[in-house]
Amino acid sequence: MMRTPSSSTQPRALRVTHDGMSLFGVELSLSFSNFRPLPDSHGIRISVHLKDNASGGFLELSQTDTIFDLPSSSFSQKTTVPYRFDHPQILQFRAERIKDESLLVCGSEGIIEEPLATLVCSPVPHHLQFPTGLLISVQIRIPPSNNDYLRLRFVGEHIKSYNNFALGAYFLVVIVSEQRTYLLYKSEVIRTKEAKWASFRIPIQPLESSGSLQVHVMNDNTNNRDSLIGYFVTSMAQLMKGAGSHNTYMLMNASGARRSEKLLLELKSVERDSGPSFFDVMRSGCDLRPSIGIDFTASNGSPLDPKALHFIHPHAGNPYQDSIIANFSPIHLHMRDQRVSLLGFGAKVGPKLEMNNCFQLDPSSEYVLGLRGVIETYRRASLSLQPFGPTQYADVIYHTSQFAKASVRLNMNAFYLQVIFTDGCSNLSPRVVDALVDASFFPMAVLFVLIGSRIVREKEADNTRVLQNHPLKHSDGRVAPRQVALVLSESTGEDGLALIPLMISQWKNMISSISLFPPSSFNPSTKGAIVLSSPCRSGRGFPLLLRPFLQPSLIYLLLFLLQSLHSSKMKVALCLLLVPALASAGFFDDVSGLADGVGNFFGDNFKGVQSLVSGTQKDLEGNVGRVMDLLKGIKQKMPLLEAIANDSQRKTLRQVDGFLQQVTSFSNSVKSGGEQQFNQNKSKWTDMAKSLFETGGLNDIVKLIASQSATTSTCFIAAAVLPVVYLLR
Repeated sequence: MMRTPSSSTQPRALRVTHDGMSLFGVELSLSFSNFRPLPDSHGIRISVHLKDNASGGFLELSQTDTIFDLPSSSFSQKTTVPYRFDHPQILQFRAERIKDESLLVCGSEGIIEEPLATLVCSPVPHHLQFPTGLLISVQIRIPPSNNDYLRLRFVGEHIKSYNNFALGAYFLVVIVSEQRTYLLYKSEVIRTKEAKWASFRIPIQPLESSGSLQVHVMNDNTNNRDSLIGYFVTSMAQLMKGAGSHNTYMLMNASGARRSEKLLLELKSVERDSGPSFFDVMRSGCDLRPSIGIDFTASNGSPLDPKALHFIHPHAGNPYQDSIIANFSPIHLHMRDQRVSLLGFGAKVGPKLEMNNCFQLDPSSEYVLGLRGVIETYRRASLSLQPFGPTQYADVIYHTSQFAKASVRLNMNAFYLQVIFTDGCSNLSPRVVDALVDASFFPMAVLFVLIGSRIVREKEADNTRVLQNHPLKHSDGRVAPRQVALVLSESTGEDGLALIPLMISQWKNMISSISLFPPSSFNPSTKGAIVLSSPCRSGRGFPLLLRPFLQPSLIYLLLFLLQSLHSSKMKVALCLLLVPALASAGFFDDVSGLADGVGNFFGDNFKGVQSLVSGTQKDLEGNVGRVMDLLKGIKQKMPLLEAIANDSQRKTLRQVDGFLQQVTSFSNSVKSGGEQQFNQNKSKWTDMAKSLFETGGLNDIVKLIASQSATTSTCFIAAAVLPVVYLLR
């Protein structure tokens, strides 16, 4: 028998509210088992409480109905719980024994506390056991409205570039607030005046909770910052009116004036769609893997100085410690294990006090355990290093992005969050922007937490805006396709943490629209657009899923394991079986495809530096561009080329980044100098080409690529013979 409480104690109907894109309504239901009714207390009721972080006490959310004389059953009453990612929320469950239908409480089964994040991220009911043996099952239902998306398609009319660069139009959909702009979508580049972009989908939830939605049409400028063609402002309510005159927009320039009556963007279609939510991602088993980076540059002061941000007091915290606890606590509750990567930068470390911009605070371990381990290791390490400078974030970001890239190669379900605690974005170098753009193509986000009074300085404020402005453009021309960096400070409020669920679902939405892909699908030449390789290679049908497992390092590991076999014949047989598998998986094609990527220019007819001699300004620009494309292609295929290169060629491959920077800089000079400086640049180019191809060794790399492109059978035979010789020797 059950008894329903009075209307005053019934929970409210389920509804989803929005508070700065951070508040979600989730529905909690309870069931129980192992209850032992007694003559003087044969009823059971459970109350649900939520911890108030300000006071430390618990506030009652609801009570269930009361069930009598049953050892197990389910409560009919549901509880609406306000879930926030950016708050460390703890639920408390109190099980009370009820005497009879008078609903008098005559005893308790106990109290259990559990993080709400644990319950929300669990795809199955979560079981909690009280000291008396009573077992309750907690089930969280996520409202389907969290999966609501809008699918939109825009076309442009009379699109033109308002500078001397060739037309290459793409658009950005951004949410604009007083604190920040947030990138929801980046389109592909279209190089025609009558632009017809592909349809795309964006989540509805942030559109409902924000006031201003802007669409910025940009021009893709080669070797330069992209420029604004025009923009317009709209809203979800306006978009829902559908295609037609209601959603035909004349573009405005940066000052708000109309560009031209003919320069239009028109909404061609709009419809409701469904897509992944943050809850879907976490319930699919996604492992949230945070990494903390701490700024130890000299501007933070000495840990022995009471006025310093890093001052270590035996019985008190400091601004860094307090910020880590406040901002990392909510993230920590969403982790599947306790391991945290703890890094430092901007200090001299080690016995010789050598400058390092990315070092582990615990030299003996790659990870520390839990929030307590983070604080203890930070305090201990602060006293064993020498603050130095300058502030440089790139190494820390690149360190974490290596793991994010590896997780894609291995098809792991993980998302990496780099949280950088710093006293100000004082050195936003091009290398930092490059690191952020690289990270945007992989399951990773970067959160800058600014500490101390330096964040109010004009320079830090300007750099903060740059970090969150769009587009972020790599030095090689790629543009970040999604929001990858957020800045959290006193001036921006606490909504940075609240946006992390959106960043995670945004990554999932990006990859789900293109199915499964390897990292090689991110082609730098596409300027940030994602090109999907075929899921099954034509004519061979080898699943793309298996290709990441056949990369060089893992192949060598497999060959090493084969040594454990005692039979030489068995070794030979396994090697011969491995070779066609490699060929079918596209291992050799990945290398030979590089020759196609840079065209026939560097094929068999390439005669070295003499092929790059330029007679006109146009030829000079073209030859410089070809070498840039070659270097970008080599950089993209670097792991595979290193696997088949000799020692001399590997030495050249390690210099490719420097070569690319050198040629990119010269390309800018050629274009800015024009015909007036042609003869001078022609002479410089001839010397540079000799330095790169003859002295630097690029000729050997071109021959290596050409040999792979000429015939796959040569690679096939080599790959078959070498492992056999190696294993039988």
